Amino acid sequence: MSSFVRTSIQLSMILVALIAAGYMYLGGTHQSSDAGNSPEQLPEFASYDMLDYLDEKIACQENNKDVRCWSSVNKLQMFVAGATIEHDAVGVRIEKYHELIDDVWKASANDVTDSISVDRLQAELAKRFPHDVDESSGKFTFRFSEEDSPVLVMDDLVKDYSDTIETWRLLQSWASNKTAQNGDLQIDPVFSEAAIEAFHDFLSSYDIALLKRAKQIANNRKLTVIDGLSMAMAFDFDPGSSVN
Repeated sequence: MSSFVRTSIQLSMILVALIAAGYMYLGGTHQSSDAGNSPEQLPEFASYDMLDYLDEKIACQENNKDVRCWSSVNKLQMFVAGATIEHDAVGVRIEKYHELIDDVWKASANDVTDSISVDRLQAELAKRFPHDVDESSGKFTFRFSEEDSPVLVMDDLVKDYSDTIETWRLLQSWASNKTAQNGDLQIDPVFSEAAIEAFHDFLSSYDIALLKRAKQIANNRKLTVIDGLSMAMAFDFDPGSSVN
């Protein structure tokens, strides 16, 4: 092999190495730029989309919690209630929750020009659904009417129920019904991030109390199961009473 050929080969190898190094440098720069825009490192001023936030909450919880499928949730709900929940009662519960969430949103959104704050939401929840919280034990007490016995909800049961996606799913389902055909959310104002978190936490406790009340109503109607009417009646109560 002549010295000219050897020199040509060496120059070609150096050129290839330089090109490869250039690609590696540019690729590393691009990856570093993308890493700065990962979801975990988004700047604080990034826009907040309530529907996207609910979707992300459900996706995250589905990846990290054990109770996911509907049959597992239904079994947990029947354990919470202490009775079998008939199929028609399942549909009634979802419809009634859509109405409940919508009513709370309408009342909280009155005269609000920005997003609904957590204070505004909690004031509305306290007025509509009188309840008391024992700070030492974490026990919730709901009184649905003067005629009903108080319904107690223990903190450990709330934690178990919060391991499901059910409460997030109720909020997501309500919000999804408020979208246009292109998927854009058609409610204004929306709940702020802090408010939607607080609403989720409240509903996790309230739903347990509601299921227990549905069982009480079914028992008063001489039923051993929770039917659709008992579930519907559980949502109707006098908010004028309070827990002392």
